[in-house]
Amino acid sequence: MISRRSCAALGDNGDIILGWMVRLVAVLAVAGVLSFDALSIGSGRVSVQDQASSAARAAADRWAVSHNAQNAFDSAWASATGDNSANEINPKSFSIDPSGDVQLTVTREVPTFVVRLIAPLRSWAVVHAVGVAKPIPG
Repeated sequence: MISRRSCAALGDNGDIILGWMVRLVAVLAVAGVLSFDALSIGSGRVSVQDQASSAARAAADRWAVSHNAQNAFDSAWASATGDNSANEINPKSFSIDPSGDVQLTVTREVPTFVVRLIAPLRSWAVVHAVGVAKPIPG
């Protein structure tokens, strides 16, 4: 049996284990941050798509009642920004065709730890979704 003194004499006082533990913690921390960014971007895309569809539906409903483009846009804006004030509708993307179909684009920058700090990847943190809605016949 080797005693603690004989291990210390051989130069093994736990440095190898400590070194591996530090590396393991560092790798897990990096993996956690990257996972957060990936999940944030993925859930942001799904959320923005839902909000774009809801905003287009609200605009189509308002257009069917008032036939006023500004009122329809205001209704879409209220719908898109109601749950998340970080959402924006590009006014140039908002359109109502003669049949009453509404199309718009909702944009949001999702929160990330690393992606927003790296210039070539920064655009990944900005999610866009196109919402389209037809008027309800009635």
